[in-house]
Amino acid sequence: MFLVLEGSDGSGKTTQFKLLAERLRATGYEVDVYDFPRYDEPSSYFVRQYLNGNYGPASEVSPYTASFFYALDRFEAAPLIRQSLARGRVVLANRYTASNMAHQGAKFTKPAEQRGYFLWSESLEYQLFGIPRPALNLFLRVPADISFELISRKNARSYTNKSHDEHEADLEYLKSSVSAYDTLCELFPKDFLAIDCAKDGKIKPVTEINNDIWKQLKPLLPKPTKPGRSAIINLSEPVKKNAVKKTQDKPFAEPRGVRPGDNFELKDISLMMISWLIGRGFKVGYSLKWPPQNRLRLNYYIPAGLSPNLARQYKSAMDKFAALNSKMGKLLPKSEHQILDMAVPLAALTDATITGSKAELDQAMMEADAMGIGESRQIMSRGLPSGSGPQTLGQIIKHLSESKTGSHGATPDKPVSLAGVFPRNEFDLLADSLYVFSNQSRDEISAQIDAMTYKQKADALKTLCASDADRILSKLLYRFDLIGGAKIAEKLINLLNPAEVKIQPPTPRYGYDVPEQLDDAGITDDFIECFDTSLELYSDMQNAGRDPESGYSVLLGHKQRWQFTVNGSAIFGSYKNAAGQAAGFLKHFHELASEAHPLIATTVNDKRQAKNITGNSVNKPDSDRHRRPKNKRR
Repeated sequence: MFLVLEGSDGSGKTTQFKLLAERLRATGYEVDVYDFPRYDEPSSYFVRQYLNGNYGPASEVSPYTASFFYALDRFEAAPLIRQSLARGRVVLANRYTASNMAHQGAKFTKPAEQRGYFLWSESLEYQLFGIPRPALNLFLRVPADISFELISRKNARSYTNKSHDEHEADLEYLKSSVSAYDTLCELFPKDFLAIDCAKDGKIKPVTEINNDIWKQLKPLLPKPTKPGRSAIINLSEPVKKNAVKKTQDKPFAEPRGVRPGDNFELKDISLMMISWLIGRGFKVGYSLKWPPQNRLRLNYYIPAGLSPNLARQYKSAMDKFAALNSKMGKLLPKSEHQILDMAVPLAALTDATITGSKAELDQAMMEADAMGIGESRQIMSRGLPSGSGPQTLGQIIKHLSESKTGSHGATPDKPVSLAGVFPRNEFDLLADSLYVFSNQSRDEISAQIDAMTYKQKADALKTLCASDADRILSKLLYRFDLIGGAKIAEKLINLLNPAEVKIQPPTPRYGYDVPEQLDDAGITDDFIECFDTSLELYSDMQNAGRDPESGYSVLLGHKQRWQFTVNGSAIFGSYKNAAGQAAGFLKHFHELASEAHPLIATTVNDKRQAKNITGNSVNKPDSDRHRRPKNKRR
């Protein structure tokens, strides 16, 4: 578990940090601690220069520029944190990304700009730099006037010769940073938890604050680790099959994948909301029959509050989709009718069965509400689920809206890319796998392995793979970023059972395919007209400021950006039912995974071929029955 202790300047955070680490160890946890910024490390050079005023007053340094100073230090430390988590340790950090967000966010005077910066900063740290995300940030809250007085009592710091550094010297700035922390706690209640450390104008006793922290933290902690027996082994000897226990490596923080749970029946839910839920890890069952035969039943969702002109355009477009869909259905052979699903708008309504926990469904609806998707409120009004999300979240989301980046981008040349891999070096599996056979620390085992030649390490890894390929594959994780249609994504989810699923808001910017079967039926122009109408409505809704509800105008056939996190067992497993575009994506997955972990991939494939085991469908030439006419891309 990855925990972070944040706090107002002068809150006694360093003392509480040490006490919390000691308390965790005394309870039975193995704890690794990290202190940010790491002033003794070269990676903090720019931070030290900045805080000492060498770049001028902190108030004059752009918050975006200063953010890179701190982010680079965390980027340098990220592999160490991942290593600690891979060993099953509780990782405790003294300050992390939120410190940077709060202190730099305090420079903004306009709330909208500040919240836009928060989202930018999170994208910089967790997406661009890919650093681990904490499970929880505990914020020790102390009013700024009390903090200012306590700071003067601090001992000298290594990075400055002043009693107050550039941040601490400005009382108004301290007040703004406390306010920024409060905003973070308000916007992201699942990620931040505030602990009030002052009472009646005075700081609370150290023990009282520590007990408050422990009271909040204890219910969230996993069971303490138990000391186990270790044995002495010779690293040069082969490992017996099934001799190595599985470890609990968790390189990607907080996966929200498909999980079992309760079933919830939802009537008249839009395809856009279904896509939203699938992209948040829910299993959704539905059958699409659109337009419905019952003309008295409304067959599409209408966002509330549209201007009269936009409402007329919206309804006209939806009626046009329905009419064209019916027209094409009469001319296209029934065996090919599933193609027409591509021309169905995400506003189309259907009945669905949602599988997942009540709490997660509640959270998904609150997030949709915060984004400004009015349909979520209608669903909540039915009593399933209940609550409302932080409306301010919707305001900061607007800074990343499609209207800022344009809606006419081209489809990327590569439909699949590898966004993350664990472990980065496949030889890292050796130390983890051999740990339980040695009485040495993991660092000592790693040192021995590092001293081995490449051939020795390769032979050892091949031996491990040959002895128990399934165990090794289960320890590998791949995060793929792909551009594809919703139907293909649903097939991949069913085939791969990913640990994490994400989807970005729907947009027409990635284009669509035009199946050649439409030419034979003479309906290609009607099909394209649907997408032209969709793009026109989408653009007009965005221009009217109706983000993200402009997504209702997107068609099911428009490609979207998805992200899947899957383990090696899924990638190198067998897909007897994979065909068409799904098989093509699986082939890309397999190729990228093989490039990331070439020795493991080669050993596993050679072993299966030697045993005459049927390989992945993605490794076999496409059979005639799986071949489909090449699609035209729009």
